[in-house]
Amino acid sequence: MTMPIMLIFFIGGTVIGSFLNVCIYRLPKNESLIFPGSHCPHCNAPLKFYHNIPVLSYLFLKGKCAFCGAAVSLRYPGIELLSALLSVVLYLNFGFSPKIIFYLFLFYTLLVLSFIDMDTQFIKNKTLLFLAVGGVALNGWLHIIPWNEALTGALAGGGLLLLFALFGRWYFKKESMGMGDVKFAAVLGLLLGWKLVLVSLYAGYVFAALYFILLKLLKKQPINNYIPMGPFFSLGVFFLVLWQKELFDFYISLLT
Repeated sequence: MTMPIMLIFFIGGTVIGSFLNVCIYRLPKNESLIFPGSHCPHCNAPLKFYHNIPVLSYLFLKGKCAFCGAAVSLRYPGIELLSALLSVVLYLNFGFSPKIIFYLFLFYTLLVLSFIDMDTQFIKNKTLLFLAVGGVALNGWLHIIPWNEALTGALAGGGLLLLFALFGRWYFKKESMGMGDVKFAAVLGLLLGWKLVLVSLYAGYVFAALYFILLKLLKKQPINNYIPMGPFFSLGVFFLVLWQKELFDFYISLLT
């Protein structure tokens, strides 16, 4: 039964990924997620339903608009596949437990937030509010973490990054961390608890440092000398939620 269920999660993940593409494209422009329907961003021609089949339509149309022939970004099927793989990995880790509902919501939202942050270098308050309200509602229903742990997590995550932001402003004489990152850390703490959020933030900084080193080795500069932290914090959350025991055991083995 595992393979058929994995296939269902994979296909469902691509469908959700198609909607996440809409969110990533329209939310920064403050456009409706429903109206108008899907259309080519180049010629504005409305797409037929068979132009919108996740991944497959991109392959059949050879990555081009069916009407004007303009190239369609490879990122669209990429996000659909990423959403699908994410869905399968969460199923393999949590099965049909209540946790899978909570973490599917969390990681789908983090996917949207991360790509918007990469595109705009900005974390929208509306996205954070949606993540916080939805996460709190699901936690109240599914009882993922105790409320005292959630509130402590919000204070720990937001407070830590606020200290970093204030220190960076004092030391560098300019803003070194956006308040969007601070609010993002507070929301993550609210949903994960203080232990998991602190380690996730630490992992996010490690991933960001590795990325910066890679850019230096390739002799490239980040856009506007700014590295969006949203994707790296999200990556840290992903690894810690799914493999926290293995990662903690590995870390302890390095110290002993």
